[in-house]
Amino acid sequence: MLWATLAWATDIIQLEPPPVIGQESTLSVTDADGLPRAGRTVRITYRKRLSTTEDRAIGLTDGAGQLRWTPEAAGAAELAVNNDRTPISIGWRFPPAATLLHLSILSLAGALFAVWGSSRRSWSP
Repeated sequence: MLWATLAWATDIIQLEPPPVIGQESTLSVTDADGLPRAGRTVRITYRKRLSTTEDRAIGLTDGAGQLRWTPEAAGAAELAVNNDRTPISIGWRFPPAATLLHLSILSLAGALFAVWGSSRRSWSP
């Protein structure tokens, strides 16, 4: 009697360097033994909001199982090759302008409160 074992190969996705918006990263797709997986379609799903996603193909891996990719949006995302999924977090190159504005306003408010509090104490009888 002949027994055959089918092993479903899983694709492993690695990123180098970690993804940052506007900076190129190299995706490497290998099998469980570390061998490159050429010709694999890599897809990304951006999680824009809790109930909104955007899914699209970003390219095919080359003969070395690699693909160069530049993230277009920051936040939570998921890379997929076939049915294998890898969650990732795409960082900002610089803090968003709104964050800097909020920090500036809070810093100014804190400084004004400190000046007001110290001037108020100096006028107390």
